[in-house]
Amino acid sequence: MKKHSLVLLVCILVVCMLVYLGEFVFSQGSGNNKWEILEIQKVEGLDFECQWYLVEPVDGASAWVWGKEWNRGDSAIIRTDDGGHTWQARLAERDDDYRIEDISALDKNIAWAVATVEEPDLSRTTGLVLKTVDGGKNWSEQFRCRGELLCVCAVDADTVWVAGTSIYKTTDGGKNWAEQWQQDSDAYMPVSLIKALDDRVAWACAGVANEEGLNLLKTVDGGSTWTKVCDETTLNNINFDMAVADSQTLWVTCGPMVNAKIFKTVDGGSSWMMQHEQYWFITGVEARDANTAWAVDAGLNMMKTTDGGNSWVSEELGLEYDGVGFTDVRLAKDGTLWALGRRGIIVRSARPEERREEESPQPPQRVVLREAAHDSLGATAPASKWYLAEGSTDGGMETFLLVQNPGDSPAHVNIKFQTSTGEKVFPQLQGVEIPSKSRRNFKVNDYVTDYEVSTFVEALDGEVICERAMYINL
Repeated sequence: MKKHSLVLLVCILVVCMLVYLGEFVFSQGSGNNKWEILEIQKVEGLDFECQWYLVEPVDGASAWVWGKEWNRGDSAIIRTDDGGHTWQARLAERDDDYRIEDISALDKNIAWAVATVEEPDLSRTTGLVLKTVDGGKNWSEQFRCRGELLCVCAVDADTVWVAGTSIYKTTDGGKNWAEQWQQDSDAYMPVSLIKALDDRVAWACAGVANEEGLNLLKTVDGGSTWTKVCDETTLNNINFDMAVADSQTLWVTCGPMVNAKIFKTVDGGSSWMMQHEQYWFITGVEARDANTAWAVDAGLNMMKTTDGGNSWVSEELGLEYDGVGFTDVRLAKDGTLWALGRRGIIVRSARPEERREEESPQPPQRVVLREAAHDSLGATAPASKWYLAEGSTDGGMETFLLVQNPGDSPAHVNIKFQTSTGEKVFPQLQGVEIPSKSRRNFKVNDYVTDYEVSTFVEALDGEVICERAMYINL
């Protein structure tokens, strides 16, 4: 029986090794190995067609998308929770006088939208602010104002900016709104794009495409004052998108179809440098930090920079241009990159595009196989609790627990085992001291004999790093 079990375990390890190697090749590959290419085709609950302009990703699975049809008054907000394979309508209007203009999502449940309503006789234009807290099933009106509302930016659950012919802000989740800026009454210069770093620093683009007077505004005091930091002589009259990296760093895409450009400031807008110039409209830009950013264009191309914009390299997507290009690119909080095309093409990174701090206290384990050994890697930081789910101490298997204390003071830990017959607790493994800047090894076989063994380590003071190693006696 034990011989058969040993053979089974060896087979399992071989399969794991093949899976791991296959995963490695996949993640290092080019073209569509790195990207998943999808398309918005049928949208549940939507009975009209849209062209899609804005994607608001939550993570690798969930995203919101806004679109409209230029020839009609149709506009809609849709959502996916399976990575873009299926879509459901969350807000839809078929009315020339009621236009959904923008969306900003905080998570899968909370999102804000703005709409502009025209009176039938064109005597009055009203801006509306809408909010959902149940994933778009229901929307409630939060605010209405005189004039257009064209864009929205939600910073957190309390802080939201909306803008159009004026800029408004709430700091209490939509209960109260304060007007912060208003366009000149002698000129039509609505804010069509607003991006915020936090509740104090934000940028707004005011003006009309193809007309004189396009200006970039900035606030560093939460909106009490808005200062012009760039005008049409620099931004070339048409601004398509902005990407805020930090309080001093901003990328802007602008320009006509011929001679489209990417500009960047690293001093909060005092000076600007042109970093890229090309034929196609550069319709979207997104930044992970001051060095890493992506841009997409109307030719269905995506570029990436990792050196602050000094060089831009095309991503190999494997797409053929069919007359309609990208309209937006956005990075989710988990690092997944989403790009959107006007006809509904979705390009989503197969893996997060950034290294990130883990949201859980214990970093995930990555399986690594070496001949007749099996261990776990992936610790990025110490933690107070560790769950090592894999292990076996029977059938020729040996399992070791490795506990490291990188701290400046001794740490004490409790070690417990979960087996096929329940939890096993040994007094000699409770309150074990791990000296400062040192590591201790524990052979699990000395305590339990079972094909199914997992380990729980809890630090009583300080934080530690734990790993599990396995060996096979062939």
